[in-house]
Amino acid sequence: MDPIVSSIVAAVTAGAVAASKDVASGAVKDAYNGLKTILTDTYKAAFFPSLEKNPDSKNAKGTAAEEIEDSDAPKDAKVIEAAAKVIEEIEKDTGLHSALEEGGIVVKNLSSERSIILGKIKAERGVVVDNLKAGYDIKIDEITSGNSGN
Repeated sequence: MDPIVSSIVAAVTAGAVAASKDVASGAVKDAYNGLKTILTDTYKAAFFPSLEKNPDSKNAKGTAAEEIEDSDAPKDAKVIEAAAKVIEEIEKDTGLHSALEEGGIVVKNLSSERSIILGKIKAERGVVVDNLKAGYDIKIDEITSGNSGN
């Protein structure tokens, strides 16, 4: 999968999870809803109901990735900026971090002068990335944790 598509899917998925948490800030929900509005209104994305119902579903994520990849969304600066804003607001939301730590995967304090690309990250607990800085790009491609062995 294209790294930009992966980044957008990661933001949409993280946003769906975060927005479903009662502890998510208004800024997180607003950023997620902004990305959702762009993808829905401009690119007619239809995957949101199934992704929001079950953001851990491989099928829902696959459908999201397919719809995003088959559109011009990865070439749209507004989509890329909105996806980055979702991740940025999630990183700032300390109450949400505590809630998400219960299920694993916390990514915070990433900064790069160019792009941050997250690929496959899977956890059944664990995986914390904190305070990572780069002068160019950050690419995290594949991390697995927990007991699944996958």
